[in-house]
Amino acid sequence: MDPKVKAALVAPESFQDIGSEFRLDRPLLTDAIGNTDGYLSDVCLKTRVDTGISTSRRRVWNGSVGIQQDVYGLIGVTSAHVLDTVRAKARSCKTYVLTLNKPERVVKADVELPGLPGVDGSYGVCESMADVSERNWNCTAFISRGALVVSVSITARSEDSARAHLAVVLPRFAAGLQKEG
Repeated sequence: MDPKVKAALVAPESFQDIGSEFRLDRPLLTDAIGNTDGYLSDVCLKTRVDTGISTSRRRVWNGSVGIQQDVYGLIGVTSAHVLDTVRAKARSCKTYVLTLNKPERVVKADVELPGLPGVDGSYGVCESMADVSERNWNCTAFISRGALVVSVSITARSEDSARAHLAVVLPRFAAGLQKEG
């Protein structure tokens, strides 16, 4: 499964046109597999799939917007189940406190995503990040194909900017998922 997960990672130079440059891989591509604890999102105090995450890889870009890609390889669980789990958790709260004594985050579930031919399913959610910076927002899309689920997160200085950048970059991630899913 790990070769498929690695193949779904978008190339490091993919976002220079929007002012974001490659920063890191976690773990390094030559290292052992990544996180398999089932945590997919922080929204509403973390979304977790109890079983089925066999491998994961993360790639991060920083610049005018922050971009993070997580690719999860699944065994024994369907990508539809994973998306349903993420959707249910995102709908479970309108606000939450991630860090004690910090401002609460506002959650906007069911974010409309662009059409993505070739993917099996998708789901989007946005949240304020007032506990990090008063104006920051993070929008995350989950897309699936076969035994792979990709999480794409955009962090920007406003909700509108995060949503707009997500719409621009998401087709690039979907194209990478189509190659190997």
